[in-house]
Amino acid sequence: MSAIREIYRSLKIKWFLRRIKQSKNYGKPMPGISRFSFDQTVFLGYDPIDLDLLHFYRETKNEPKDGFITGFFGVRTRVTSLPQSIRPLSGKVLGIPWPNDYLAEAAEWIAMIKSVHEAETTFNMMELGAGWGPWLIEGAFSARKKGIENIYLVGVEADNSHFRTMEQHFRDNEFNPEDHTLLHGAAGTEDSVANWPVAEDSAEAWGHRPVRSSAADKEQDMHHLQDTIGKHPMQEIEVFDVKKLLRRKDTWNLLHIDIQGWETDIVADAISEIGERVQRLVIGTHSRRIEAELLEIMHREKWMLEAEKPCLFNYYNHHSNFESMTYVDGFQCWINPRFSEK
Repeated sequence: MSAIREIYRSLKIKWFLRRIKQSKNYGKPMPGISRFSFDQTVFLGYDPIDLDLLHFYRETKNEPKDGFITGFFGVRTRVTSLPQSIRPLSGKVLGIPWPNDYLAEAAEWIAMIKSVHEAETTFNMMELGAGWGPWLIEGAFSARKKGIENIYLVGVEADNSHFRTMEQHFRDNEFNPEDHTLLHGAAGTEDSVANWPVAEDSAEAWGHRPVRSSAADKEQDMHHLQDTIGKHPMQEIEVFDVKKLLRRKDTWNLLHIDIQGWETDIVADAISEIGERVQRLVIGTHSRRIEAELLEIMHREKWMLEAEKPCLFNYYNHHSNFESMTYVDGFQCWINPRFSEK
């Protein structure tokens, strides 16, 4: 036992000396041993102090409503828009989304609330791959509570059933869809058309992506579908050029992207417009390869990485791409220095 104590004492001394060196070189100390151990085994993806901001925007008068989930910030979501596994939450009022809730981890909620918190007289937000529009309404709902009246939302969703639930979700939370721009289609690098796999039950289908028309893209997209959801009937949909959508406003408080594997294509193609107009960029990532490519793009453009968590995946050597191996999406939040330095 004495030998073990001596080893432990030696390690503590070495750690203490390393903390002094860290403080001298970088102006702040390294974390203590217990904190370092936590940081190395539990990857939060955000600064825990940011949880205070979530509490600041919580709805303190939440009341349950049958058929709806009432969120921490007051937004009501129809359970019929969601998978069967989530519907037992019907009539429930949710607490703080930590470490996560049914929609996302705390890091993504923090990014949304920070965008609202930094907004002043206007709140403009775009959600690509919007589903039922949860992030649009969460952002707009909190902005409205803050007293912001000038709110403009753009939602792009390819699945027909999800698109209809987005319109309903707006009305359920007292936002008129006609005051905003909701587009039934996919986000892309140019205006075009694509084929969309039609699910038997859209409430259970959240990982679909379009099949593009060019030969190379079509082969890649068909392989992805085969590795993930198999064969489905197809429906032709519009594809909207993201660059044109971004030009609708000079400034976007938040651009949220969750498009099942097209993230790099969209960001790389629209990076000039994104850099000129977008204050905060949140991206759902669908492979480690995509995450690395986004890091390269955004680092080259000198954006600041505010928070991130890598995706989780199971490796299958018979799959044609890494996106089809992902079972929990990753997340990156980027801050535009063009706005943050003002």
